[in-house]
Amino acid sequence: MFLIVVGCGVEQTDPPTSTTSAPVATGVTGQVDATLVSTSTTESATTTTAPGAAPVGLRGRWEGMTPQGEEAQITLAGVNYSAVIISGGGRAEGAGLIFVDGDTIVFINPNPIACSGEGRGEYFWSVEDGVLRFEPSGTDECPPRVPHLIDIEYTLVDPLDY
Repeated sequence: MFLIVVGCGVEQTDPPTSTTSAPVATGVTGQVDATLVSTSTTESATTTTAPGAAPVGLRGRWEGMTPQGEEAQITLAGVNYSAVIISGGGRAEGAGLIFVDGDTIVFINPNPIACSGEGRGEYFWSVEDGVLRFEPSGTDECPPRVPHLIDIEYTLVDPLDY
């Protein structure tokens, strides 16, 4: 079982009011950490970023090709992801939640048909020279997701700033 904090998947900008702090969920294990997330106030706006959300440089729609020559797309936005592989025979799609901690990203898709357990898969991610790559760092409970991630060099085609 894991805790999902609704509404924390995007960076939010509001008119300035004050500085506040609140405890937040820090992982997919359902634990609430005593760490506080601060909302900082500037002259123009207040910005809050959810822990575990994709950092700004990772957010967006990325495209690449599988080793079999199929078109691959992955979109990372806040704490959500969607992935598509398009081939001559059709489309394979998946979506779920992500949790990013440094160079590690955890994908979660609790689809009981395609995945076991929480559908959790942990990967290392890196962006070098504008190319996003994923490397497995353990077992993925959702085997259909693996071809969407490994052995693909993704390039950013539509960055997201939220």
